Amino acid sequence: MINELFILNTGGQVIYSWHHDEQEEESKDDLVGGFLSALNSFATMERGEDIKSLKLKETQIIFERLEELEQHLTFVATTKSEELIELIHSIVHKIMDTFTAKYEERLDRPFDGDITPFKEFDENINEIFMAYGLDVLESTIEKIDAGNSLKSVLFLEPGDGDLLFIYAKQYVDKDKMSYLIPLLTKSSKLLYERNLNQELNWIMLNTIKNEILLIEIRASIFLVKIYDLKATSANKKQIFEMFDESHIFSRKLKKLEKLFSDITYSEKISQFFVVNLDGGILFKHLQTNEDKNTYENNIPEIISFLTSSKRASQEIFNRKLLSCSIGGVSTVIFCVNLQNVALIVIGNRRDLESFEIIEEVYMDILAQL
Repeated sequence: MINELFILNTGGQVIYSWHHDEQEEESKDDLVGGFLSALNSFATMERGEDIKSLKLKETQIIFERLEELEQHLTFVATTKSEELIELIHSIVHKIMDTFTAKYEERLDRPFDGDITPFKEFDENINEIFMAYGLDVLESTIEKIDAGNSLKSVLFLEPGDGDLLFIYAKQYVDKDKMSYLIPLLTKSSKLLYERNLNQELNWIMLNTIKNEILLIEIRASIFLVKIYDLKATSANKKQIFEMFDESHIFSRKLKKLEKLFSDITYSEKISQFFVVNLDGGILFKHLQTNEDKNTYENNIPEIISFLTSSKRASQEIFNRKLLSCSIGGVSTVIFCVNLQNVALIVIGNRRDLESFEIIEEVYMDILAQL
């Protein structure tokens, strides 16, 4: 966690500060600012170098300089968590870009002594922390330490998948995660943003052994959590035995259609499809006729997402995929992997707001078979 943030101008004045501990006195800012400015000046003037970081007994201090404007600025962040350094560096650079863009006109002229306008930057700080997942960092680590189903969390840079932070109680192949997560997210965004015209919020994979990979899409980070729910339920084992190639899906198409036609579908389901892996629709059920062609046209992209999810499940967990789901602003799509065919369930985000509900819906369908 970031403990404190300071922005100093050319003369060493603190023009903006933020404190994780709200009890921290802002009256100490000038004292701290003078100390930090002196350190920076010593490195620059005496050594001819910029100071980038300083390690105290318990605290790491990160420095970043920006000299493109009239007022040369120094951005300083402190933390007691050395393992967060890469993540904090990325956050500080985002703060630099946001602060200078917002106050460029004021910063590109001599300092007039008024720091009041900069106080409103608190709102931007909160947005940036949310964009990088800092709002859930501490609580997530506490859940992992508690020894429950959550086993690890990773913070990945969206572009190249660079690992900025990891906290894990089990082995995680960081290289595979850095490679596969951006690919999986890319195929999901292609479906949601280009075809459905809505923002992608999350992706979830569930293996046949009840390991879960959850990817939360933040504005500046991929927040990746791995869960292990331990035992696979007897129902799921029976389902995979029932759906091997020698059973139901070796039946003729008419029998397959009859099988799914006799099912009572939850009202939470808007559209339901049984498809082969070439994108061919073997059966469909539509609760209403509204926009009935929309998702049929997107079956190839959904199959592409399923294929990417299968690969990710095999590479990350060395397990077959049971299901994968993606959630956007208004629509949830999830696929159940049944050998050479897939069940595709589409519904409203309000109705499918949790993994427990999603699992309940598709398990109800499978139980009726």
